[in-house]
Amino acid sequence: MTQTQIENSAVLRGKDSVVRRFRQQKVAGNSWLSKILIFTYAPAICWFGYITSTLSLERLYLLILLFAFIIEALRNHLSLKITPAHQILFFWFGWATLTSLFAISPDLAITKLIACAIRIAAATIIFSMIIRHNAYSSLAWSFVVAGLGGGMFCFLFPSSATDFNGRFFGTVANANTFGVQITAGLACGLYLLSTVNKFKLVMTPLLIAIILFFVYLIIASGSRKAAVGMLLVVGLFGLSWSRQIAKKSILKAVLPIVAGVIAVIVIGFAVVQSSHGDRFVRIYEGFVLGKKDRIESSEQHRLHMYEKGWELAMENPVLGIGLDNFRLSSVGGLSGSFGTYAHSNYIELMVGTGMLGMGLYYLAWLIVAINGMGKKHRYRPEAQISMILLFIMCAYDFAGVSYYSKVSWVIYALILAGIYNLKTVKNTSQSKRK
Repeated sequence: MTQTQIENSAVLRGKDSVVRRFRQQKVAGNSWLSKILIFTYAPAICWFGYITSTLSLERLYLLILLFAFIIEALRNHLSLKITPAHQILFFWFGWATLTSLFAISPDLAITKLIACAIRIAAATIIFSMIIRHNAYSSLAWSFVVAGLGGGMFCFLFPSSATDFNGRFFGTVANANTFGVQITAGLACGLYLLSTVNKFKLVMTPLLIAIILFFVYLIIASGSRKAAVGMLLVVGLFGLSWSRQIAKKSILKAVLPIVAGVIAVIVIGFAVVQSSHGDRFVRIYEGFVLGKKDRIESSEQHRLHMYEKGWELAMENPVLGIGLDNFRLSSVGGLSGSFGTYAHSNYIELMVGTGMLGMGLYYLAWLIVAINGMGKKHRYRPEAQISMILLFIMCAYDFAGVSYYSKVSWVIYALILAGIYNLKTVKNTSQSKRK
């Protein structure tokens, strides 16, 4: 290479660095709207997405989210971040669309497909914005704010936020859904507590108070799913935090484990002794001790639905009978239909989209889990809390339907961002090399 070529290449490199700096400044200058949308994501969905009178606000938020993404994509070359998990989810969506052609009621299937498309699109846009702006903590705070608002709603408007049994359901109109939402908020609160660096004297007691408030809300919801999830979050978080501390001191690493065990015991005792404690004791006595008189008719009905759902899945193992068509069908045809969903995501997907459809859906989350267990994520707190939430969500799916749930897809956006937040990994590795 001649001296002239060397000088020209140096000039070009200098221009490239100027362009890169300009683009970085441009992104930083326009990131405020994206960060606001990330921060308000969970409140917008949880506060406005379930009440008929406020649905227009949720739709307005989604429209602003879409337009903000388009504007940022045009100005800053922002593109959708599509991971292998997203690709499989899109393939599952295509398969579910195909099965809707053979559904008992195509209208029901198409309605659920549209709902899924909106949830997946919003979660993917938020995920892309988080990766672009390295804003995982903003979404974690979003869950905390959504939980605090939902909890305050229960106290300010008890007649509109509690059912006839006195169970809290906040702004999401269902005690179990509320419990799942607050469980995610609890996990985010623990994550923020473990990563707080600034204003520790203020933030640490504040976050502890928020965590205790969330524990109270979960117990007050009377949700057995959420209570189990709460115990798992606290216990698994203690183990993961211990793992991080073990890099510096083995002795100090014992403290989070001891604290986690004590917290699980105390919270478990509080759950059993609460006003809804009989719901938990009855499950234990009925299904573990075999006291059939302690099993309620609603619980027996669920077991009956699971059995019928399995039989239906075996009758239609390839294409299923269409999303949300379980409510129309029972074994032998339309007569004697249940009139509701299967109360299990596994059964609902297996009946609606066949074995292949259910397999594709959970293959996406298996890939996420495999990525989360990789070496580069081993000590990242956001990856660890996301893995805990993923485990809990898959466990919840045994007793609930999540594939079109608004709250569930907000949580899935958090999970995906925690696992695939490669920008954080890159920054960490670069700082170590320096």
